[in-house]
Amino acid sequence: MEIGSLELENRTWVPAMVPWRATEDGFVTQDPNWIDADETKVRAFLNDAPDAIIDRVLNERELESLRFGYRERVTDLHLPHVRELPRVLPGIFADAAHRGREAGFDGVELHYAHAYTMAGFLSALNQAVYPYTGQSGYECMPTTLSDKLGPFGRSVPLVARIKHAVNAAGFSTPVVATGGITTFEQAEAILQRGDADIVGLARQALADPDWFVKVKLGRGDEIRRCTYTNYCEALDQAHRQVTCKLWDRKQLDEPGIAMAADGRRRLLPPKWRE
Repeated sequence: MEIGSLELENRTWVPAMVPWRATEDGFVTQDPNWIDADETKVRAFLNDAPDAIIDRVLNERELESLRFGYRERVTDLHLPHVRELPRVLPGIFADAAHRGREAGFDGVELHYAHAYTMAGFLSALNQAVYPYTGQSGYECMPTTLSDKLGPFGRSVPLVARIKHAVNAAGFSTPVVATGGITTFEQAEAILQRGDADIVGLARQALADPDWFVKVKLGRGDEIRRCTYTNYCEALDQAHRQVTCKLWDRKQLDEPGIAMAADGRRRLLPPKWRE
């Protein structure tokens, strides 16, 4: 199937995730000692310190960094490189896309989920420099919040509007729908309606990396369904290696399996037996 300049064998996608499995240079590593030892000792001391000491020496932002790891925000306007983002970010993204094309990739993903750079520009706290365009959601699309119906495909109507606007403007850029997509029927319906060009599965792909093979073979009843408790997101927020609660403590006596740095979780699910 041809979509724009791409020739696709299937229309599924694994969106960007943060597994915390790499060095600061981007290389995959199994080394659990990537954090500087001195910093580790300081963190260990502060974690065990009485609240009275913590309250005296750390402010709210520093306490968040202690508990969950330091993250810059687009509201950190005291940092020159953050203040310059609106001016330099488009060029940085364009340069990255160019390098991707030169490296032989078919395309790049402009990721707009919660906690990522683009979504950060939507915060109401950004009044000093950035425009506020609406409440930031948490279902992989800004302004999209789940309700009693659950997280399943909450962002699809907005994705459909974006796709139709892109196509109406004369562009054929593939648009990916993601967020709470978990079954073949759900994914196929999105494509059949023309709501998106491609469907993306992030948490579901983490829950069952063999989802794509099982669907292709017609063995959907064997899929390990994501329960969307955001166990994985909690690990990400704590800067810990991301795994899935549905399999990370299964068959831990299996020989030769890679373990997380905490020594209590496996990094990959048990192998599926076809």
